Parts: sequence; C-alpha cells; structure tokens
Amino acid sequence: MVDRRADYRTPVVLFLSLLACGPAKRHEVLDFFFDGVPPLTQERPDTTETKSPQKEEGPRVALPTIYEHPPHEEGICGACHSVPEDGTYSGKTDLLLPPNELCYECHDDFEAEKIRAEYAWVHGPVAAGECIACHGPHRTTYPSLLRHGPPGMICSRCHTEEILSPISEHEPGDRTCLDCHYPHYGPAKVASLPSEPDDETPSRER
Repeated sequence: MVDRRADYRTPVVLFLSLLACGPAKRHEVLDFFFDGVPPLTQERPDTTETKSPQKEEGPRVALPTIYEHPPHEEGICGACHSVPEDGTYSGKTDLLLPPNELCYECHDDFEAEKIRAEYAWVHGPVAAGECIACHGPHRTTYPSLLRHGPPGMICSRCHTEEILSPISEHEPGDRTCLDCHYPHYGPAKVASLPSEPDDETPSRER
C-alpha cells in the first residue's frame, strides 16, 4: 500500500529545515532542489529609485514662551492655597486669604493704602486689590503674567477706543500705553509719565 502522506511530508520537512539553517546552508539546500537559484553573493537589485519620496515637513510652529508665577513654578501651592489632605481644590474658597488681600502678602509694595499715601493716582484694579484683573495667578504666555495680551492690548479691554479717541494724544501710532503711563500708580493724573524723569520717578514697571 502506498503511503500518500509522503507526498506532503517532503515539502514540510524541507521548509522546517530551511528555517533552522544559516544563509549558506539554506542556499545549498535550495540549490539542490530547485533550478535557477541565484548565487549567494549576488547583490539584491537597487530599489531606491522606486521608493516613494518622503513627504516634506511643513514649517514648524514656534511654541509660545510660558511665564509662571514663582510659587506655581516651584510647586509651592501652600503659598496661596490651603492644601486639603485629599489634594482636592474647590476654587477661591481654598485661598488662604481673599484675593484682594492675598497678593499683598508678598507684593506689599502694591498695597493700596501705602500707595495712596505717596502717589496722586492709583490704577483702579490696584486700588481695589483686583490684581487678577490684569495678571494671571499661575501661568500665562505674556511677560509680567499679563492675562489677555501685551500692554496696549490688555489695556483696551477697559480703556476702549471710544473712550480714548477724543484725546489727541491717543491718535494711532507706534506708541504703547506704557510709553506715556504707569500701569499701577504714578505721581500725576492718570499716572502720566513726567516729561523729564528724575531720581524720584517710579519705575515704569510700577
């Protein structure tokens, strides 16, 4: 009786043998069973020209600079917040003090009562202790932690064109608000910069 299983045993054994062989032995076995097996040293055809060209990368978008409040950057949440044992927060109720008092714990040079005693004009948000009307408490993408844009852009949220346009000094130009005004307080009405600053003139950062 003919064992028909031998018909498929040979290719199976051959296949398993090839898996266990190194390149040289594998070539020897293939060359024994098949015609036209290329020499082992024959180089593979160069297919680099047939490869699809790589897509050109588009222009990279520059990431904005991040400015952080130092306690936030250093992870010192307890400088402003009461830290619950479970680590959860519920908003302003977790502040150590009301917002109009909390900032003065570190920035005492901006405390309204002290400023009024020395300067003729105090910016409204500063007088009310509403520092976060202009400054972010954690991080922003503008210097000095400004919230809604650079000087000029942020000022226009309250000081609208309708209010400013009748004043001749506010004609369109390249100047910014800080070229003529202090942002927090100053010695003259509307915190205008003096035409000839002296040693007693506060810094523009004020």
